[in-house]
Amino acid sequence: MCLGHGPVHERIRALDAALAAEPSRAEWWLERADFHRIDGAYTNALSDLAAAERHGKALKRLPWVRARVFAEMGRAEEAKGQLDRWLAVEPGHTEALALRAGLRADSGDAVGAVEDYTAAIRAVEKPAPDLILARARVQRKVGKEGLERALVGVEDGIRALGPLVILQMEAAELEEALGRVDAAAARLDCLVRTAVRPESWRVRKAELLERAGRAGAAKAEWRQALEHCVALSPRLRGSRAQQALEGRIREKLGPLESASVDRARTPRGDAADDSAAKTISQTVPPLRNQPVP
Repeated sequence: MCLGHGPVHERIRALDAALAAEPSRAEWWLERADFHRIDGAYTNALSDLAAAERHGKALKRLPWVRARVFAEMGRAEEAKGQLDRWLAVEPGHTEALALRAGLRADSGDAVGAVEDYTAAIRAVEKPAPDLILARARVQRKVGKEGLERALVGVEDGIRALGPLVILQMEAAELEEALGRVDAAAARLDCLVRTAVRPESWRVRKAELLERAGRAGAAKAEWRQALEHCVALSPRLRGSRAQQALEGRIREKLGPLESASVDRARTPRGDAADDSAAKTISQTVPPLRNQPVP
């Protein structure tokens, strides 16, 4: 992918000039190779890597830069070979471990992928949530024991990073996959209690209960989801996404259920809507930086 005339191209041009004056500077060839990789010019990147190796065979970072070029080109086996060389020198390099883990997972080596993800997670004090999720999703593929280990790993992540929504959702999905419907529902209840806008989480819980064959409990969740929807102000309730969600809930509940909820609502326009929404928000503490599910 070409990035146009931004900072990457400016740096490449600066290195062009520097190398024209001093072509034996191996580290500049390596630096330009990495910028060519970022720019998607992989042929140029490989050419610069070859020049860097000619001028400085002892360049430490050369296997790491070459590994990323090969990985982005889809040359997985060559990328793994370069990563093996780099990690032999830098065994705790989190980004390299994560890259090799992904390549191993893609090739069907779930055990190797989990080992690398685990090493990447342990190499830093606070691992990225994406690493925890990636490992859990590989572990899911190796039976019930893998599901159990994935859940333990996600719970460790929650203890380390706090109750992030994406980790709690993953934990709920793992509980369901293990057949622990009540535990999964309890995790969703936590999200309902901490959300400013809990209707989407009510919907997720209703769907969980439906999949478990608990029709009555699911219906109660659909009803509460609709009550949250109709308590919103007209401005919030009028958004396209909110209308789609409410329509889906009404379709599940049926016209009689929907009508009964509307009749229970006091028709006082914006003021009534804002008051109802305020009442809910006062009883539910906000969750900072919560993404829309």
